[in-house]
Amino acid sequence: MIGGLARKSEQKEKRRWAWLLDLAQYDQRPTLREEEQSAIRVLLKGPRGKQFGREPWQTRLDRLLKPILDALKITRAVDPVRGTVVRILLREMFRNDSSFWKWKVGHWDAVLRTSMATFSRIQGVRADARPHLMALGILLRRIHDPRRFGEFDRIGLAKKVFGEAAVEAADTRVAETLTNWGFSATLNDTRQRTALCDALLVNGSPLLEDLTTEALEEVYNGHTTKERRRSLQRLSKTLHALSLIQRPLQHGYMEARGGKRSNLTVGISNQWIQAAKRWRDTSTLSPRTRGEVYYGLLKMGRWASTTYPAEASPELWTRETAARCVAEICRMSVGQWTNQVHTQTNPKRPLTPRAINGQLQAVRFFFRDCQEWEWIPRKFDPSRCLRTPSSVKRLIGPNPRIGADESWAKLVWAGLNLNESDLPSTTHGRFLYPFQMVRALTVVWLFTGLRSDEMLRLRVGSIRWKDFEENHGTAAMRTCLLHVPVHKTGTAFVKPVDSVVGREIEAWEKARPEQPLLLDVKTGELVHFLFVYRTRQVSNRYLNHTIIPALCKKAGIPREDVRGAITCQRARATIASQLYNAREPLSLFELQEWMGHRSPQSTQSYAKISPTKLAKSYNAAGYFERNLRTIEVLVDQQAIRKGLASGTPWKYYDLGHGNCTYDFFDQCPHGMACAKCSFYKPKDSTASTLLEGKNNLLRMRQEIPLGESEIAALDDGVSALESLLGRLANVPTPAGPSPLELRGESLVQIQQARSDD
Repeated sequence: MIGGLARKSEQKEKRRWAWLLDLAQYDQRPTLREEEQSAIRVLLKGPRGKQFGREPWQTRLDRLLKPILDALKITRAVDPVRGTVVRILLREMFRNDSSFWKWKVGHWDAVLRTSMATFSRIQGVRADARPHLMALGILLRRIHDPRRFGEFDRIGLAKKVFGEAAVEAADTRVAETLTNWGFSATLNDTRQRTALCDALLVNGSPLLEDLTTEALEEVYNGHTTKERRRSLQRLSKTLHALSLIQRPLQHGYMEARGGKRSNLTVGISNQWIQAAKRWRDTSTLSPRTRGEVYYGLLKMGRWASTTYPAEASPELWTRETAARCVAEICRMSVGQWTNQVHTQTNPKRPLTPRAINGQLQAVRFFFRDCQEWEWIPRKFDPSRCLRTPSSVKRLIGPNPRIGADESWAKLVWAGLNLNESDLPSTTHGRFLYPFQMVRALTVVWLFTGLRSDEMLRLRVGSIRWKDFEENHGTAAMRTCLLHVPVHKTGTAFVKPVDSVVGREIEAWEKARPEQPLLLDVKTGELVHFLFVYRTRQVSNRYLNHTIIPALCKKAGIPREDVRGAITCQRARATIASQLYNAREPLSLFELQEWMGHRSPQSTQSYAKISPTKLAKSYNAAGYFERNLRTIEVLVDQQAIRKGLASGTPWKYYDLGHGNCTYDFFDQCPHGMACAKCSFYKPKDSTASTLLEGKNNLLRMRQEIPLGESEIAALDDGVSALESLLGRLANVPTPAGPSPLELRGESLVQIQQARSDD
């Protein structure tokens, strides 16, 4: 507190502005003399309010009238207004029995905290006397913050206090900078000038050099309207661009936008709140991650404080408490255990697997850090007791929503043919952003495959051209290279993109108004962002809710498909899939480099083979033809007519090298490579020829399930057949003996025949 007061006093000493009235020359005694009281009493009785400048009133009331008349001379008040202001002040001084030098803030509030119409009715005076009375209080340093008096003309009051020339000089400097940034002159004449004069009045100086960030923050916190806060933010950026303040006001500076913020710690024990805040102030995670973990901890603190109040402190948690916490999170519904101000509980809608994992991760981070920092005793292992169940983990995985090729082609056509009439406009018929910037942002989304954060953080000058020689210098190919800034998984890198991206970005850079340096929160640098207009960076909300719906409408495709809504990420997944499935596709590692992934595992989730390419490869493999083989079946109809079918072969399976008479041929393990069993009939006799020559032969085709070995035997010839026969040597044939046993019997018979000879 002492340091803050010292800095404020030091800033006041450094001010270049000097007040137009020197208060040291006036008699500031708070009490009224007896002659002053009687003079005021007589003056207020009759219609002589305008005679205060004559004798004997000027002599008796000179001590009180001199500072008032000097101040009204600076405000350029006309005679009727001067008389009205003097009468009001004399009446209040007589009522309070003290000079205005003694008045507290409440005295001025009672006089001025009304509108001009109400002020005129209550005081029974002219309405235009109110701003002169306010200016008088500021010039005499009795009023330090005129905003407490409600609505009034800020511009007019500033001119009365500081002079019209000083206010116009400050306004001109601000207006020139804002006009260069793309703001309209109408805006500078109304809202922006009001914000400027408001800051000058609170700061007590018309010079921009005297304004500080602290003064702007004080004015910013006192406003609840969104338009005035935006005007103050633009003013702070202007002063920062002019090197007059060290830092501008950030968007969303107020904790309560449009009202007081709800109490997020309702229903949570003090021990848990203190531990959660202490962790948030100590953790080295990113600000966004710290915020997400902190709000997750508040939910679990409210659960513990409500359900198990005896364990509503981190140091009291045990393995059993951790197990109950995991079970509660896995069964939690949307909005449960929140403060239920902005989110309504929906018991029929459970948390998604990703939300469950994030909630458990928040609690796990908290207890892990608290134990490592020795804030609480080690009663359990957070990595084991608070880990995400495997049943939930299996439901989480990369899910790139790749768009259909025909729909994406329509979106590309719509982006290349985008017109101003395709974009929505405001109620005044104006576009929020220049059309050239919207067109450049559209092309970047359609052709670069960047994340939304990477697109919006592109910097001015991110495009360069390079000529690559082909065929030993006989031709040159001009390639557009895009510099991608630091992203969530790696450092900055360069990638080739289509030339249309370079042309559109260069066109926007030529038309882009000069913009101030903005802070890159990821790198901490002050840079010139590419997609900035009127000092504000384009958000991904504008891309998702304005540009993409306009493209879908122009292309004639629905805003959502079976994979969900079409958003920024759909372009990245679709482009990566098309590059991987192109006629000359990018390899996995090339695609990884183009997308800026740290590991190939991330790229594999995007490198999905398209159904069209998979269908072509499937058809080329010939799986259907290889597995639907045909076997020619010959039927001896004469044997059936004579009744010889029972016990006599009448159905023959043509194997090429012979016939098989086994009725259940499709179940034979030897398949197309039959051993010389009793069911096998070789074709070296005329039996097959006579059978084929019979009239009215019935030809049937029977599907035989063949294994890979049998298919290879059919396709590869005799060598594969011999290999198959070797593997089937010990497999029994339908007749009973295995091929090896049949071969042994044949060898014995041959030896016996030779011995007989």
